[in-house]
Amino acid sequence: MDAINKFNIYPEQIPLWLMDWIPEEGGYLIGNLQPAHMDFRFFTLGNLWSIVSSLGTPRQNQATLNLIEAKWDDLVGHMPLKICYPALDNEEWRITTGSDPKNT
Repeated sequence: MDAINKFNIYPEQIPLWLMDWIPEEGGYLIGNLQPAHMDFRFFTLGNLWSIVSSLGTPRQNQATLNLIEAKWDDLVGHMPLKICYPALDNEEWRITTGSDPKNT
């Protein structure tokens, strides 16, 4: 509980797209790929499930809903709610999924 950096996240790990994308009055729960290796993409199902299951505090839950509202065009646009934002593409998709066609 007294750890200075208990999540082991350092500023240089945070992707540049996130700094421009996330609003001042919003937030979300990020994924953990392995120790000290976070996945900063927005995972819709996990974040909404955290609200439904009361995993987050009321303030955290409101921040997630604020983010969805502020980034509606990115997360919904002209289609149903996206599972993940931003989506993987090109080489990043091939490396992460092993080029598995069912993961397109």
